[in-house]
Amino acid sequence: MESSKDHHDPGGGFRNPWDSYQKRSTLSLFGSIRKDPEKADVAALMLLAGRPDFNIIGSSQRKKARSIAATWIGHCTFVVQMDGGNFLTDPIWSMRCGSFPGPKRVVPPPCELDELPSLDAILITSNRVWTTLSLAAVGARGVLGLFLKFNFALVWFFQLKPDHLDKTTVQNLGNRAEWFVPLGVGEFLREHGVTRYTEMDWWESRKLERGATVVCTPSQHFSGRNAKDRDEALWCSWTVSLPWCDSMRLLGS
Repeated sequence: MESSKDHHDPGGGFRNPWDSYQKRSTLSLFGSIRKDPEKADVAALMLLAGRPDFNIIGSSQRKKARSIAATWIGHCTFVVQMDGGNFLTDPIWSMRCGSFPGPKRVVPPPCELDELPSLDAILITSNRVWTTLSLAAVGARGVLGLFLKFNFALVWFFQLKPDHLDKTTVQNLGNRAEWFVPLGVGEFLREHGVTRYTEMDWWESRKLERGATVVCTPSQHFSGRNAKDRDEALWCSWTVSLPWCDSMRLLGS
């Protein structure tokens, strides 16, 4: 496996070591204005988001030891069941990404957290908060109203959308399973009560009790939860492998 540390920025934090990566400018945010999904898209997503029965899935999967069953929860959140364990990826159960007025998810989670099977590991690819520019009508009464002819104003504002690492979901999951996260993400978990976690660099691996090997693998992405911590934490993809089973690869965004 590669051992290069080119993704470690000499000035601190991390970087994408490939020429193909282009960092998004602030002006590019104007292309991220929220657009509501078409009705056909909503119907298709609702069809995919049926309530799963993890007991039936697990029983069927165990009869075929080499198979992998993946249940889509939404965005990058999957429950992956394989002979070497059950894995939860980038869990988001909140109805909104971030605080109000963050965008509301199109499809509600198909199950509750307490309906999940026993978990062997939770895999996080990034702590990224995605920023978009949105338009809203904001009340303008009181002092501000003295300077405005109308009782409202149209205001552009930035939305912070944590679409891989959601605070409420982290708090609700807690220490239910071992969290595997890229370097620098552990601090966020500690702040919200999680103590069972392992931070990993690219190409580092850990073997789990049931035989699966979890490998932290490279990805081209970025990190940051506010304007001050851009790329201070690492991002990654994940590979989960077993000698007797097909491998699972989580690419993230």
